[in-house]
Amino acid sequence: MYKGLYDCFKHWFHGGQVYFYSDPHFSDEEMQYLRKNYIGDDEQIKRINTKIGKKDTLIILGDIGDRELLKKIRGYKVLILGNHDSGATTYA
Repeated sequence: MYKGLYDCFKHWFHGGQVYFYSDPHFSDEEMQYLRKNYIGDDEQIKRINTKIGKKDTLIILGDIGDRELLKKIRGYKVLILGNHDSGATTYA
């Protein structure tokens, strides 16, 4: 547990670790042209799941893309709205 962590965030630990990931852009076809070392959705999910366990928390820092693919990722997910994501009401 992190010292000084606000009480409202302590449930993120669920007895596991907390990981951060940014800008997966799931199912964003333009990314293969914009990122030199682009890896596809399935490979991203595979790599994430090699680290994330059922009791772990993954905080995704925006630009998620296809949120349906989050179902394939283990653990508890905290989603932060990014500038390429649709409106906050879809995250409720």
